[in-house]
Amino acid sequence: MLPTTAPEAGKREDVQTAASDGSRQLHESILFVEDHADSAEVLSMVLRNMGFEVRTRATVAEATRLASENQFDLLLSDVGLPDGTGIDLIRAIRRHSSYPAIALTGFGMEQDVERFKEEGFDAHLTKPVNLEKLAATIRNPLTRESRPS
Repeated sequence: MLPTTAPEAGKREDVQTAASDGSRQLHESILFVEDHADSAEVLSMVLRNMGFEVRTRATVAEATRLASENQFDLLLSDVGLPDGTGIDLIRAIRRHSSYPAIALTGFGMEQDVERFKEEGFDAHLTKPVNLEKLAATIRNPLTRESRPS
């Protein structure tokens, strides 16, 4: 299990960031897809402590179904899943939604990063994830720009 620290009492991490047009945007809900139960639990807890609503799924099928029935502000997805890949998932989601997506994977070579972006992910983080980098990536306006429909 990953070590974490409890947030200060009464303090909520600011999850707002300036968009490229100067407006403020807020990622409230995250669809987090991770098949390793302990990792999913710990990272979900961290994201909730940052102020996000997190819905977690472990497979492409479960995540696709949830994404088709709900609107999320952000997708955070492992790439290696038991019934497919994060690429399969992002392709399915991109058929009906354009919200930002971050690939979370053990593959960190330059060609891997480019492939994930070509397939529809807006950003890429390598496992084990650095929590500060995760927070910065979620808040980065380039990660969160609206994709064309």
